[in-house]
Amino acid sequence: MEIKNFIIKNSFFTFLTKIISAFFGFFTSILLARTLGPIGKGEYTLIILLPCLLIVMFDFGVSTANVYLSSKKKYPFIDLISNSIIIGFSVSVVLIFITLISLSFLQTLFFKNISLSLLRIVCFIIPFLLINNYFIGLLVGSLKINLVNIINLFQSLLLFILLFIILVFLKGNTAVAVLVWVFVQFISFVVIFYNCVKNITEKLKIRLNMMAFKDTISFGLKGYIANVSSFLNYRLDMFFISLFLNAVSVGYYAVAVNVAEILWYIPNSLSFVFYPIASSRNEEEINRITPIISRQVSFLTFMLSLIICLFSKFIITFLFGDSFLPSIFPLVILLPGIVSLSMAKILSGYFCGIGRPGIPMMASIIGLLFNIILNIIFIPKWGIAGASFASSISYTVDTLILLLFYQKISHNSFLSAVIVRLSDFSYYKSLTFHNINK
Repeated sequence: MEIKNFIIKNSFFTFLTKIISAFFGFFTSILLARTLGPIGKGEYTLIILLPCLLIVMFDFGVSTANVYLSSKKKYPFIDLISNSIIIGFSVSVVLIFITLISLSFLQTLFFKNISLSLLRIVCFIIPFLLINNYFIGLLVGSLKINLVNIINLFQSLLLFILLFIILVFLKGNTAVAVLVWVFVQFISFVVIFYNCVKNITEKLKIRLNMMAFKDTISFGLKGYIANVSSFLNYRLDMFFISLFLNAVSVGYYAVAVNVAEILWYIPNSLSFVFYPIASSRNEEEINRITPIISRQVSFLTFMLSLIICLFSKFIITFLFGDSFLPSIFPLVILLPGIVSLSMAKILSGYFCGIGRPGIPMMASIIGLLFNIILNIIFIPKWGIAGASFASSISYTVDTLILLLFYQKISHNSFLSAVIVRLSDFSYYKSLTFHNINK
């Protein structure tokens, strides 16, 4: 009972903080669009996407492994901290070196008319971002989930406040906005580092525990490919737009994505709750609960997508301004894929919960391949609308694969996870999975 209460309590708090953080992120996006315009918004998006992409691609699953190893307490916590610093610093040195010597080439492809000096500056935040991810894994594995949620909320709030002051009152430009983002990432690193080391009883010594290192890499690589393919599936289209078009187009498309991904607030929060519950239930229970959750998520996101579609012009012009009118059509095209992938987020939790994480990984990789091929074909023909088509199709392919495997493994019809039933509406009286399972 205590474990169940812990899961429900922490999941609810996570849901709350994620929603608040997401809204601050959305307001930040509006602020950037309003003050910097389409080209400034596009340049800002591309610049901060560079280190974020590198962190995901070269994390090697260490952050995920840290959750597992710190929760199992197989190794001293201080050794996991030390290993994280050594791995993060070593990987970062190589990443920074390779990126710096490649920047001129990358600029001609993806960062046209963007200052090389600014790109060089964001490269040096890589060690802090990478080690930050590793330390967050250690805190989560130590069950300091609420602390991590509070820090993430603090980071979102601080970024919004500083950008508001810099851009509105001091009339800052894109370069200053990027520097503010770098500063906030560094502050977040300091806070997380302090919370990791404050409770260790001995002096921190930077030494490599080889056994822990081997276990970290061995475990981390299992989920590494899935994480990389998922991130690329969500964000690689920005680079293709920059490659074939320009930063202004990236700005338009980024606004369309910001609005469309509001629909993921619900499935993202529910999937966080659903995964541990799926792991703790027997096969019969989870096969009964999964279609209920999936089809209700599908229904809710579909209804919300209709509202966004009908009022898309008002939403874009009211929040971002008339200069972002070209974002409307790509937004509408994105919505079917966003709705589709909302189900995939729940089904991924189901497969991971029953010990089959390879299925979401395979679906994500196939979806990414579709995304890459279709972006190359569609963007030169149809511009940012082509990128939206590519994303919608690839998201739908990902979801269809998961639905087919779900039907095969659970012996439930895949329609049971898609089409809402009249009897489902009684579940809206319940606010927790605990009540749904009664």
